[in-house]
Amino acid sequence: MSLTGPEDYWELTLAVEGDAAEIWTARLADAGFEMFLEEDPGLKAYVPASQYQAEPIQALVHEAQGATPLFGGWQHIPAQNWNQTWENHFEPVRIADQLYVRAQHHAPDPAARLELVIEPKMSFGTGHHATTSQVAAFQLGLPHQGATVVDAGSGTGILAILAEKLGAARVIAFDHESWATENARENAANNGCTRVEVSQADLETFEPGVLADGVLANITRNLVITYLPRFAQWLKPGGWLLTSGYYEDDLDAVRQAAEAEGLAYMGHTVQEKWCAAHFGKPTQNSAVGP
Repeated sequence: MSLTGPEDYWELTLAVEGDAAEIWTARLADAGFEMFLEEDPGLKAYVPASQYQAEPIQALVHEAQGATPLFGGWQHIPAQNWNQTWENHFEPVRIADQLYVRAQHHAPDPAARLELVIEPKMSFGTGHHATTSQVAAFQLGLPHQGATVVDAGSGTGILAILAEKLGAARVIAFDHESWATENARENAANNGCTRVEVSQADLETFEPGVLADGVLANITRNLVITYLPRFAQWLKPGGWLLTSGYYEDDLDAVRQAAEAEGLAYMGHTVQEKWCAAHFGKPTQNSAVGP
């Protein structure tokens, strides 16, 4: 995340998480908010003081204020070193005792099996959130060598970058937000990736153009369920699908949608109420999963 200049900001706090947090982040970003910090629970969004009187921003703030349980506060933040502020809030994270995720200002860890350098800017996905860390942990145990992997809703690009580091021959990543695709491209370059392709596209219209060995869908419950038919179509027989972005209570609905498309449930994990699930596309002679 990179905010430049010694400018005052306004901070909007919303009591949202999950699908609602993602929706509000997109709406606020379109209106001119420049930085987002996800807390547990809640979302903090920041807009330059020079822009906060803009009509789209005031309309969204007014909407939030009208929903009492949603609105957490709206306050002025004096000028400060915003890059330093972000750095102070972003600590390195270790996943499954194998993966070390850090920002550029953190020292490397020579003992880590794999290390990723992620600068999140306005995108979610540093490995801190339970959805990202669980999908990454699943990836560490799945075959990537020589594979084609599709990352639907790539955000910072962390999962796509991890796919290349695990040996994928081609990683096709996309996100519907322009700032997310730009961020993912920057992170891929910073990690020396040459096989990660990032584009701006919508789930409704995107086509990878090839069958994939693996599909990553760390998005939201509704999007996972809605687009499971497309994810299943993108997969080769024997391929794997990782989904997250929903709570454990939603797993049954996700599993039913996946099994309706012929995908086999292979297992799931839960962390801080968030769920990640692994599905497989059977080969012609393979048995259905557990």
